[in-house]
Amino acid sequence: MELMPDDLAASDLDGVFNDSVFIGNSLTVHFYNYVCARRLKNPGFLGNAKFFCTYGYSAYNDLNGGDDKLPKYKGEALHTWQAVRAMKAKTVYIDLMGLTEIWKYPYSKSPEKTFESHAAMIERIRSENPGVRIVLLSSSYMVKSFNSKARALNNYLLSRFNAIALDWCNKNGCDFIDVSTPFLDGNAIRDEYCRDPGEKGQGCHIKNEYYSAWIGVLRNYAYQKRKSTWRNPTEMRIIPAE
Repeated sequence: MELMPDDLAASDLDGVFNDSVFIGNSLTVHFYNYVCARRLKNPGFLGNAKFFCTYGYSAYNDLNGGDDKLPKYKGEALHTWQAVRAMKAKTVYIDLMGLTEIWKYPYSKSPEKTFESHAAMIERIRSENPGVRIVLLSSSYMVKSFNSKARALNNYLLSRFNAIALDWCNKNGCDFIDVSTPFLDGNAIRDEYCRDPGEKGQGCHIKNEYYSAWIGVLRNYAYQKRKSTWRNPTEMRIIPAE
């Protein structure tokens, strides 16, 4: 993977992300930290996009969890639909939270069950915020040592989940942005891209400097949206567990 310069500047394309919010789990928290660091020098970096995220967050927790499971906005624990309304967001980018939910369900149906939670969350966001745009970002994958058939969470299940999400987007007129495939080396994330590849880690968190790849993908999306040439990926490859 070719990294963008570490001093990546704001771009005119970043205006596409004005009046938006990025929702997600720890992957989004780390992305938020990356964006904040760049906004110190370039206040317009990724427009005025806001973030609503926390560690261990999932669509299931959003629907069923108490305040201790929810992210906070201005010091108050909120559900996604409440946060979108409070932020007056016009576009909601949901970083799919397969990593924090798939393992909860029986193996054979876990991708489907996980997306059911996401779909229910999205419908609640829409019902409480008429006219809001929903954009889904693919769930991240894991390093090779975590991609085992014996695990309740692996790249096979995550890729099935992403494929289900893409199909839903195509049927419901939503955009789907693939931020995870660029990190794959074969059937897994290369260890050098991951900040916790060891057995005591979680095998999925991206090193800070590699979030420049997310910016590249998002700006490509912004460029194509402005030109009205954006098309969702034709497919999300099903990755075998090893």
